[in-house]
Amino acid sequence: MLFSWRLDPSTREKLERAVQVLNKNAPMMLDEVTRLDGADLVEGQQIEMRFALPDDVVPADYRGQFEQVMRKSVLGNACSTALYLDLLKGGARIGYSYRDSTGEVVSHFQVTRADCL
Repeated sequence: MLFSWRLDPSTREKLERAVQVLNKNAPMMLDEVTRLDGADLVEGQQIEMRFALPDDVVPADYRGQFEQVMRKSVLGNACSTALYLDLLKGGARIGYSYRDSTGEVVSHFQVTRADCL
């Protein structure tokens, strides 16, 4: 809650609605390998999106590459989609967490307004 003063009040409402919609539709396969398991509102200013790779195990030595690829893909989407841009401009952060079929976290990163400048 330390930084919640930076968040536009209407942005918090949008975050809450986005989490509700994401969770209503989850779990949902996004492509052949990625499933959206849900989302959480963290500290009132961040959506934490939880993804799974239900049929894949990501070896430890590939996780850095995996994160680079996913981050680049996510930034392309977040920085060009009106909804994400609106949330980011309002002071929100969007977190992405990916787990493989063993339940291991293989990548976790955040996107902020600064990433889209």
